[in-house]
Amino acid sequence: MAKAKKNVVETEQSGGEVVLKSYELALLVKPLLPFDVQQKVISPLTEFVKKSGGAMTPVKDDAGKDIELAKKHLAYPIKKHEEGYYGFYSLQLPANKAKELERQLKFNTDVLRFLLISEDKL
Repeated sequence: MAKAKKNVVETEQSGGEVVLKSYELALLVKPLLPFDVQQKVISPLTEFVKKSGGAMTPVKDDAGKDIELAKKHLAYPIKKHEEGYYGFYSLQLPANKAKELERQLKFNTDVLRFLLISEDKL
């Protein structure tokens, strides 16, 4: 199994180095949201990651096309919804910011479920 690379970024504020870890984020968003509201769910996450010194990009499919939010039928209802928009993202994030990202996702009422996995453990 290949180990994920850890990037090192020098921060401007402290002058120290911050180790970026690789993560994958699976996101399930409410199905009745219009496109602009879906983007309002994603954009604060992207901004948080950028402010933390990381990067967030959609995962690509076999053809090289970005897998943005796609509507899927759920195997079982989640919070009384039988459909939802799935999104898969690749993240580079300082390890100490992962808990804060999870907290933001947990308190977002438009997010039905999420899973943040460290690629180091894959």
